[in-house]
Amino acid sequence: MLQSAGNIVIMAVLFVLLALGTGERVSRWLTARPGRIALITGVILITVGVFTVLYRDVRILARRELIWYPVLWS
Repeated sequence: MLQSAGNIVIMAVLFVLLALGTGERVSRWLTARPGRIALITGVILITVGVFTVLYRDVRILARRELIWYPVLWS
């Protein structure tokens, strides 16, 4: 549970840093065509979703000792 909250915080901080760090030029480029924002949002959602599913499935298989997966605590 705590790790999930940490992952959410890390993603939020990265988003804020990217938004502040890229400046007005990127903001104007993204808002010039709404399809750009939709495309980037879709890619991010798919990437995070695939990571989450694979991460959870791989851990379940590792806990059942079907595959090896590095864990900190048993």
